Amino acid sequence: MESIFHEKQEGSLCAQHCLNNLLQGEYFTPVDLSSIAQQLDEEERMRMAEGGLLSEEYRTFLQQPSGNMDDSGFFSIQVISNALSVWGLELILFNSREYQQLMIDPINEKAFICNYKEHWFTVRKLGHQWFNLNSLLTGPELISDTYLALFLAQLQQEGYSIFVIRGNLPECEADQLLQIMRVEQQHRPKLIGEEEAQTSGQRTTVQPGVETQHGVEQGVVDEDDEELRKALALSRQDIEVEDEEADLRRAIQLSMQDDIMELVVFSLLICASLIVPSLQYPEYHAPNVTDLTFKNIDFAMNLYLKIASRHDDNIFFSPLSISTTFAALSLAARNSTRSEILSGLNLGTLEQAGQLELIPQLFQHLQGNISQAGTLKLEQGTALFVDLNFQIEKAFSDQIKLFFNADVQNVDFKKSEISKEIINNHVREKTGGKVKQMVSSIDPLTRMMLINTIFFQGSWKYPFNPNSTENGRFYVDKYKIVQIPMMFILDKFYVASDNELKAKVLRLPYLGGAAMLIVLPDLHVDYTTIDDEINADRFLNWIKNLKQKKLEVSLPKFTMEQSYALHTILPAMGIEDVFKDTANFKGMSQEPGLKVSQVLHKAVIEVDEKGTTAAAATSLGITPYSMPESFTVNRPFFFFIYHEATNSLLFMGRVIDPTKK
Repeated sequence: MESIFHEKQEGSLCAQHCLNNLLQGEYFTPVDLSSIAQQLDEEERMRMAEGGLLSEEYRTFLQQPSGNMDDSGFFSIQVISNALSVWGLELILFNSREYQQLMIDPINEKAFICNYKEHWFTVRKLGHQWFNLNSLLTGPELISDTYLALFLAQLQQEGYSIFVIRGNLPECEADQLLQIMRVEQQHRPKLIGEEEAQTSGQRTTVQPGVETQHGVEQGVVDEDDEELRKALALSRQDIEVEDEEADLRRAIQLSMQDDIMELVVFSLLICASLIVPSLQYPEYHAPNVTDLTFKNIDFAMNLYLKIASRHDDNIFFSPLSISTTFAALSLAARNSTRSEILSGLNLGTLEQAGQLELIPQLFQHLQGNISQAGTLKLEQGTALFVDLNFQIEKAFSDQIKLFFNADVQNVDFKKSEISKEIINNHVREKTGGKVKQMVSSIDPLTRMMLINTIFFQGSWKYPFNPNSTENGRFYVDKYKIVQIPMMFILDKFYVASDNELKAKVLRLPYLGGAAMLIVLPDLHVDYTTIDDEINADRFLNWIKNLKQKKLEVSLPKFTMEQSYALHTILPAMGIEDVFKDTANFKGMSQEPGLKVSQVLHKAVIEVDEKGTTAAAATSLGITPYSMPESFTVNRPFFFFIYHEATNSLLFMGRVIDPTKK
């Protein structure tokens, strides 16, 4: 049986251990965290430099040590927060007014990280049980649901800061395994090094089969943790009572320094569990990748509605590709042109006064998160083709390269055939040859052409067996039935029901951290009734409400290629100025007359037994107690390909007739 991942303390690297124990794998190294800390230091230095390089404040700042890390291996909350944002996770202060007003029972959360002085550790739910994954312990410590609130309250009383983890944690085998079984703990783990101080030390046993992954390093408990060690040691005396009573007694014993302290702390403990803490929390919420992801999904749904209103057939596009393109363009836009772009992308509320680079930075962080997806092949690129008669500002060129890794190329649009060949070759290369001809003709009067490419190649985590594929019926509507190769698989998948929408939802995972979400209307439900109801909240709720079941899945093989002239669609979403002679792109060039003449988006997808290849320009073997249910995709359906760690929507589409490309 796979073990719970539990890194034990090495030196003062508790921040690294805290993060890896939270994410259940070796996700971060000291070098990774140091790099984040150095980046934060540089950002702080640049902010201080705005007051003048010769100012007293700036000189004083340069003489101070880093507040984000030190030589011992300590890292700040800012470093941890930035590291978690890579996975679309954010921290909320447990004791904040913002969180306490939600009145959420701690057992309904996913994880907490706790900090006292310079020590960080994780408390996380795996399956249906909670575990203390403190790196100072010899192994994971089981925490009962009844004891969890007391445990957190006691930590607060002892001076710990506690943060709630928000977002979807990466999948891990321990969590999947403990969804179908519960563990029991015969002996509580000890502090590392405690065995040497006790002759009756016992091994930690978490049954069944939960082990730790790293060897124990002796003698790594710092002097700063001595009081914590003593307090924890008191809790590990043999107590011959029932589990829940033992948990409560241990909570009390943690606070014992003498008889007087026992009474005082116990009283405060009970108060802490009944009274909402009064600690104030700043109202300001700096936009992060999670905010950007939600806004991008919202934009995707709005754009889908506009496309669906014009097309009665198959639909496929990459909302991330389109929003990235226009976010890049916003660097050049000024005044109403810029405002329209951000409003049309649904990003206006994320912008902060005077911070023109904030939204591009969020896209940069998002792209960095997505590109870390291991075996997943996902490549995105932006290219801006500008007529030779326009001089591009170096500042804009530098920014678009920095934030979007973009290519800026000058072409002579008057030489239409040469320009067309340059652009099509670029797109062909960036999409692995899937998009062969992006543009068929170019107007010699073209001033600028914006191209964004995204290439996705995902292998199913649970591949379909090609030998099981056979022709089957697909009901396009009540008058038309087509024959299509239907793939088949029997395995455990995550599904949900949307009773309001009258649809079923299926998640098909890819290797490397992406998934396809299929939304299948119930029998006799017209897919057009669902079109208007798709939105960001509903999409995220589908993901949130997924439950694992053993299923027989039948899915059609299909290939689709769709093209959209977005300059005819985006004005209906409020993006108009960019296409007019009055467009303001002074951030790109001081010469008048620069406007966007075309925004072309072309998307290609291939779905077969091995997985999915998509390009765009612009199991646990548990025997069920009953026969498995079936999920047969034999009628029009919707699909969404998304990056799981961030919930970022990469592609979305609608299949009406899988025989049509």
